Amino acid sequence: GFVTIFAQTFDDGSYDNCCLDFFEARRMNAGCGEVTNFGSSVVLCCEDIGDDVQIEMKAVDCAGNANTCMVTVHVDDKTNPVIICPPSKTLSCTQDYTDTLLTGIPVVSDGCGIANLTHINQVNLNTCHEGTVVRTWTVTDNYNNSSSCTQLITVVDNTPVTVTFPPNYDLLNGCTNANSLHPDSLPAPYNYPAVFGDDCELVGLNYD
Repeated sequence: GFVTIFAQTFDDGSYDNCCLDFFEARRMNAGCGEVTNFGSSVVLCCEDIGDDVQIEMKAVDCAGNANTCMVTVHVDDKTNPVIICPPSKTLSCTQDYTDTLLTGIPVVSDGCGIANLTHINQVNLNTCHEGTVVRTWTVTDNYNNSSSCTQLITVVDNTPVTVTFPPNYDLLNGCTNANSLHPDSLPAPYNYPAVFGDDCELVGLNYD
């Protein structure tokens, strides 16, 4: 948030008929913790952004003679903030990819302050909630400079589906009643078929 400008930066062709020795400069108004005394440099900072700061430059010759002139410095913030995305992340399909406690947030910095940090998701998940999410983070500073980075989130299903089918049925009372042989008349097994691990899949059951 601070910049040091050396006095010779403000020079635009000063000269002396014998020997030009050195330059000094000072702010005409105190600011950024700076006093208004002459020195080899002046300091500008975030509080100067958008303002015209008056600088007095002094040229001194080898005999100690000096002359001064005024320079107007208009201060802008043209530096984009820095953003470092969290690393790529792999989640289970049962986890919430929108939860930044799981996926992480970027590290951001700016010399003159961060205004906001936002993100958008490009979701590429199938009906079983597997696939990828491309998350683009954007940070904007207090002077509308911005930077972006991209994070890849992969969503997987590591739980295989298993099915326990009903046991075979044996008719114990023989063939005395032909109607009892019809499959629809057989008692339905309790809690069958039993499906395990269908945390993300779309499971359909039928029988023939």
